[in-house]
Amino acid sequence: MTRRAHPTDRTSHWRFLFSLDAGHRLWSLAAVALALLAAGAAVALVASAGWLITASALAGLAAAAGAAITLEIFAPGAAIRGFAVLRTVSRYGERLLAHEAIFRIMARLRQTLFARVAARPFEALLAQRRASTQTRLMQDVQALENVHAGLLLPTLSAVIATLGLALVAGLLAGPAFALLISLLLATLALTCTAWARLQRQRHLRHALHRQRNRRDLLHLLDSHRELHFADPDDRQLQRWLRREADDALAQHHLHQRAALGEALLQLALGTTLLIALWLASRLLLAGHPSAPQLALLLIGLLALGGLWAGLARAWQQLPFTHAAIRRLLPTPDVPDTPNAPLGRAERSEPRDTTWTLHQVTLRRGIATRPLLQNQDLTLHPGDVLHLTGPSGQGKSSIASLLCGLLPAESGQITFMGQPLETLPEAERLARIALMPQDAPLLSATLRDNLRLANPQVDDRTLCEALNAVGLGYLLPDTDPETGLDTWVGLNGRALSGGETRRIALIRTLLQRSDAVILDEPWRGLDATTRARAAAWVREQQHGRTLIILDHEVRERQEGDREFGL
Repeated sequence: MTRRAHPTDRTSHWRFLFSLDAGHRLWSLAAVALALLAAGAAVALVASAGWLITASALAGLAAAAGAAITLEIFAPGAAIRGFAVLRTVSRYGERLLAHEAIFRIMARLRQTLFARVAARPFEALLAQRRASTQTRLMQDVQALENVHAGLLLPTLSAVIATLGLALVAGLLAGPAFALLISLLLATLALTCTAWARLQRQRHLRHALHRQRNRRDLLHLLDSHRELHFADPDDRQLQRWLRREADDALAQHHLHQRAALGEALLQLALGTTLLIALWLASRLLLAGHPSAPQLALLLIGLLALGGLWAGLARAWQQLPFTHAAIRRLLPTPDVPDTPNAPLGRAERSEPRDTTWTLHQVTLRRGIATRPLLQNQDLTLHPGDVLHLTGPSGQGKSSIASLLCGLLPAESGQITFMGQPLETLPEAERLARIALMPQDAPLLSATLRDNLRLANPQVDDRTLCEALNAVGLGYLLPDTDPETGLDTWVGLNGRALSGGETRRIALIRTLLQRSDAVILDEPWRGLDATTRARAAAWVREQQHGRTLIILDHEVRERQEGDREFGL
């Protein structure tokens, strides 16, 4: 059942849209001004051309009849050329400013969303790692990309241009013409909004069906081997294909209804034009002094069709916009500012960050043997513990247990003198730095990736760290700090697994934490590089508790402890 939006929801949605350009509103206002100028110039160009053509025709008829008549062509010709140049320049400028404004709006939106998502609890973040959730989030953001340029600016331009023509009509042809164009404006606006409201349920239902079909397709692909034996007649596939065909037909019907909405707009414009022709003929019969002025209004009215074209289709996308905003709007307990803390709290005053495990039991499943059983362990600040064991034995699970991200089956874990589960998650993650096995890079600069957990680190420290772990070749010899601007990640320079892990290692050790957990930090490194990286890790320990998870003890020093699984 689809939730019906409350009117106050719509108000908050529009308020959210208009708040996205806060701080950059001059760009949006300049784009609106140029859009209005371009719309006015387009209507004035066509109207001026109509006025000149009509005046020339009347002058030709008068000359053929032997009457003397004068015709000024230079001023109208100059006006036509001026409006043509003005329309071109203002439209080009409006495109530039509108795109700049939209880029700033979308950048703010993405930054705000990232801050809000990163501030959520760890369990909620894990739930959002599903591909369907991430796909929906990207679709919601994309649904807002075209709102300003495809809906708000064109609608505002068309409305103000129509009002301007109504004002000119009232001055040149009297109140009847002005009233007619005002009624046209009301009809067009009501048609757009009513058409969007009527098609709302169909659009949302179609979107739900498309989402369900994409999910079912992924399930079919995941289970294709089992279905090969369990469903030799391909009944599941045939059912999916039938639903896909039904959705394609529904999409075709939506396109047809969008075309019908555009036809209704053009029908309203055509009907208004016919009424305007009748009014013009009545005015001419009543002795109106200037037929070219009436022609100017009629052709200007015809030019409005180009401004209103496509708006019905754009307004039909409004239900998707409201649905996207409803999912993206901030929750009351999370601040909606791009500068909000990204899920981390600043460390308070130094405290005794001793870990104590008392009779702790941890298992991953009911039938599996415990990873820890009635285990006692104490880790003081400055201790180095090597947690070793084969792959799949639960080293990462124990790391999650020590961070408070995985509950113990029994026993108690204390950290900083109090039960670990009572500490706020943000405080725990500020005190404990964890380098997981999967440490991907962001699609950003090398500097951004290194400073992700500690933005206060200067470039010199980053360069020294890269050299210390054997990544100095990423920096140019002439100006090493410029190498930090190198774009890495998905859309940048491709790095090997060993290079990626060393960058993640630097990022983790430079975090201002009281304890560090490294999950297989030496994987993919040769002996020489591993020794260099391990020496740098010991230099950066600074009295912190260090826990290294690996298959076996590597780079051990005197005083290190070992715990095998």
